[in-house]
Amino acid sequence: MPPSDPFPTDFSLPPPSLALTGVRSALQAAASNDARHAPSPADTFRASLDLAVAIGFRAVQLDATAAGLRPRDLDRSARRDLAATLRRAELTCAGIDLLIPPQHFTDPTHADRAAEALFAAIDLAADLGTLTESAVVSRARSALAPTVTVTLPAPDDPALPSGLTQSIDSLGDSRRVRIADLTLGRIALIARAAQPDGTFATASSNRPADAPLGAALDVQSAWSTLTDPATSILSRTNAAPAAQPNKPSALLTGPAIFGADPASPADHLAALVARLGPALVSLRVSEPTPPATRIPDDAVQTIRTTLAAVSGLLSTGTPTTANGRLGRASATSSVPRTVIDPRPSADPTSAARRSLAKWS
Repeated sequence: MPPSDPFPTDFSLPPPSLALTGVRSALQAAASNDARHAPSPADTFRASLDLAVAIGFRAVQLDATAAGLRPRDLDRSARRDLAATLRRAELTCAGIDLLIPPQHFTDPTHADRAAEALFAAIDLAADLGTLTESAVVSRARSALAPTVTVTLPAPDDPALPSGLTQSIDSLGDSRRVRIADLTLGRIALIARAAQPDGTFATASSNRPADAPLGAALDVQSAWSTLTDPATSILSRTNAAPAAQPNKPSALLTGPAIFGADPASPADHLAALVARLGPALVSLRVSEPTPPATRIPDDAVQTIRTTLAAVSGLLSTGTPTTANGRLGRASATSSVPRTVIDPRPSADPTSAARRSLAKWS
């Protein structure tokens, strides 16, 4: 359920950022219809920035797999030029998307290259986060750490390279970057680490809750899981099915996380936001094409109210008591970001505009 304890109500959430991954493919597809002009990667990038500004965004999430934006290809001079382009558009770099298959981190033929790509993305996020700070960004906003979004293998995957988590945390800490892991296994691990006495001191046995590597919650995906009639999650008040503990429905529900499942999808997601607390790096939100599958406005408000309450406490370093589940955050950099990814929609521009209106 949404938190019932007293919360600050005047905290202003950071403005959502636009994941350029979601608009780049749409711009390329539109341009491909014009055989007279094949846009260069630089043309597509500038067009995506123009689109972000036209919609009303003040921050963007870059795509580390796009030509011209791959971290390993950008030396210091190229990074300054990239930052200057963003500043001229009055946009900040909220973070980097590195959306490569999670299996690449465990496949011996790809693991080293995948880890190097992640470390390079962390470095690029740190550089651009600093270089794009400007007068258009308030001091409170510039205190936010940039993020790198990635889908890692499940934390308990035996094939996960030894020491990878520690290396990610170490580099993230030194570069002041947070890493948002989209895998549901990360969310389950963190959410289940809350202590019976109501504290939330660690995300695992030896990592602080606000460690650089935390969780990204794909809100639309979670909503779809919670409202899918085939799973009937919300009809259960007991544990999720033990026979399939790794299914998304099981990872998102059950007394191991909540004591009892909340009564509605909106309350459920609000409770999960509160439960994750300082380990929640970002919300990933989208607006799919079929209207019936979208999160209703009142549900978005419920989730945002809890997010603002939790963020307000995290920004002050105050011991948090949302459902008695959270611990002490270290700084404003623990405040979660909201990233709008319009890829699930057939019309990414309209989807991004609707999402910005709903989540701002």
